[in-house]
Amino acid sequence: MTTPFESEPPGEALKRLPASLSQLMSRRDGGFLLADKLPISFAKELVVKDTGELRTWECVGLHYLNNQRYPEALAVFHALYKHMLDGQKSEVRYKKGCLLFGSRNATISAAM
Repeated sequence: MTTPFESEPPGEALKRLPASLSQLMSRRDGGFLLADKLPISFAKELVVKDTGELRTWECVGLHYLNNQRYPEALAVFHALYKHMLDGQKSEVRYKKGCLLFGSRNATISAAM
């Protein structure tokens, strides 16, 4: 089953990022800062239900992965995975396979 946000282009998804967080993406330590701030900005319940916040968060991780900033991509994906696990405690279960794949790619690329 596909959600309306799965096929959304990354540029569109990143427009949902609050301005204060969007500014962090260009900073040298931005990925690590975002890994700390995204869980505060996006409620667990919304990420698990996939109202668009999940896609936005994924695209932040993909931004760092595609720019070969692998440790930051891994931090962002790990923060999302933990946030989704916490959200699952109160909501329905959600598939996290693609998220784990992104984490795996970041880890392998960082090791090369």
